[in-house]
Amino acid sequence: MGNESAKVNVMNRSSRNVRAFISQEKLDVEAFITKYNSQDLIDTLLPHSAMKKFCFRPEVPSYRILISEIGELPWEKNQKSQSETEEILCALNDLNIKRKMRFPVVFYVLSVCLGFLCVMFVCVWSGIWRGGFAWDGSFLQFNWHPVLMVTSLVVLYGNAILLYRLPLSWSKWWCKLTHAGLLFVALVLSVLGVCAAFDFHTANNIPHLYSLHSWTGISTVALFTLQWFVGLCAFLLPWTPLAFRACLKPLHIWMGISIFILSLVTSLSGINEKLLLTLNGRNGSNTEPYTALPAEALFANSLGIVLVIFGLLVLKLLSSEKWKNPEFENETGRPLLPDAR
Repeated sequence: MGNESAKVNVMNRSSRNVRAFISQEKLDVEAFITKYNSQDLIDTLLPHSAMKKFCFRPEVPSYRILISEIGELPWEKNQKSQSETEEILCALNDLNIKRKMRFPVVFYVLSVCLGFLCVMFVCVWSGIWRGGFAWDGSFLQFNWHPVLMVTSLVVLYGNAILLYRLPLSWSKWWCKLTHAGLLFVALVLSVLGVCAAFDFHTANNIPHLYSLHSWTGISTVALFTLQWFVGLCAFLLPWTPLAFRACLKPLHIWMGISIFILSLVTSLSGINEKLLLTLNGRNGSNTEPYTALPAEALFANSLGIVLVIFGLLVLKLLSSEKWKNPEFENETGRPLLPDAR
């Protein structure tokens, strides 16, 4: 057992049985180490056995002693080993976690379906009732605004913040990359949506940022941009201290949920504002007024209801403590980007 392969096997073993052995010999940890540490040996004989069981490892901070893989301790004979018991407990714990996480999987699939429904509704509304899409400063250019904002700040954003609730087999490393990637796509689309609205206002001499919808909308995009860049620097770059990440994480989570709620509020106010401005029955418009509840109004109101249901479902998944993935709770993982220094 003095060869290198035996050393590797010993190094990979846990020291969980050391306490049991020390208890049998009526020695405390320091006394046990003092008794044998003076011997410059790789293997140490058990006091009452010819079987070699222990190996000193000075780099192990707790006991500096690990159990070899040769044989059993005398009191372990005809009993299930502690390691096997721990493996069974771990398996049961994993099964219990999977059972608890089964419901959010169903809810998440439902939220994905509702998200697709939201995108489909807003595309049909802008493409059929509002005439289609263009990028020429006309009303057709403005039709990109609701499509891009709902797709980015509601659907993509909502699914991105739900990643940490799913019982995925991915590592935390991949979940972070996917989370950041989805949010980056959402950020780009939201900026394009804001540009579509501003270009339309400029081309038609309409004042910018005069309504409550525009105030909440530009605030949401600004906070989202700040949140993404702070998250990039804090959680993806290698030189950020883990202590700083741990302190920032609760604020990051709270801000993320707040931005999602702001996105829902802004989307609902935008739908209502768009209907009030277009379905007014004035200025020679051949459309029925909003108060008559024409088909377009029914469809747009239904879009708002679907957005509300989607938002409530996402918030439910985020707020439930029992559905948190325990593997992602501690911010102790490796940085995502390698340190080039």
